Amino acid sequence: MATRTHRLTKENYSSELSRRMRMLRFKSGYTQEEVAQRAGISTYTYQKFEKGESRPGHPMNPTLSTLIALSDVFDIDVRDLFTVDYDAFSPVDGEETPTGTSDDLTDASQNDAQNRS
Repeated sequence: MATRTHRLTKENYSSELSRRMRMLRFKSGYTQEEVAQRAGISTYTYQKFEKGESRPGHPMNPTLSTLIALSDVFDIDVRDLFTVDYDAFSPVDGEETPTGTSDDLTDASQNDAQNRS
C-alpha cells in the first residue's frame, strides 16, 4: 500500500511565505511601507509578496538577497522565513511523510549550524 505525504509546490511555499511575512510584520508593528523601505525594495513589491505573488497569477519569487534583507528587518534567521506547517497541505499518494514538525526541522537545522561552528 502506498504511503501518503504532503507535496509542497511553489504555490504552497509562496502562500506560506506570504502568511509568515504578514505575521512577522504585524508582530513587529511595522507598516508595509516601513518593511519595504528597511529591506530596500519597493512598497509595491512588498505588497505583492504579502499577497503571495510576483505578478498576477504567478507565485512570488524573491531573490536570496531580498529574503536576507527581509529576515534582517524582522530580526530572524533567513531559514525561519520558511517554517512550514505540513499539516496545512493535502497528502499526496505514493510518497513518504516528512518526519517531525516544522519546529523540529528548524531546531535540527540550528543544531547542525552550531555543530559546524
